[in-house]
Amino acid sequence: MDMKFVASSMFKGLRVAGTAEFSGLDTPINHKRLDGVVKLTRALLPDLNDKQTSTWSGQRPSLPDSLPCIGEINGLPGLIAAFGDSHYGLMMAPKTGQFVADVITGARNNTVLSPFSATRFE
Repeated sequence: MDMKFVASSMFKGLRVAGTAEFSGLDTPINHKRLDGVVKLTRALLPDLNDKQTSTWSGQRPSLPDSLPCIGEINGLPGLIAAFGDSHYGLMMAPKTGQFVADVITGARNNTVLSPFSATRFE
């Protein structure tokens, strides 16, 4: 199974993640994917004490067109949208931050932000 993998140290242990899928809110956890994450974790960290584990699944901020919302909210001066980076928030954060700074300061840039408008779904 070709799988991306992320492990983050936590106060009381280790958080391991590696899958995302588009499904309904009531869809049960995909145990094949979970088993793959566990197998990979054990292969990478063979001495890890994994006697106490828990699982979680939930919603991620994803928009229908996979684009984030960035820019001033129409009718609410000073309220700037910067959300919906889906699963790419960490990678997109620097550029999103630059766009927000440009909106706030009125700086000109060479990117048209209208495709990222929060009102594009109205």
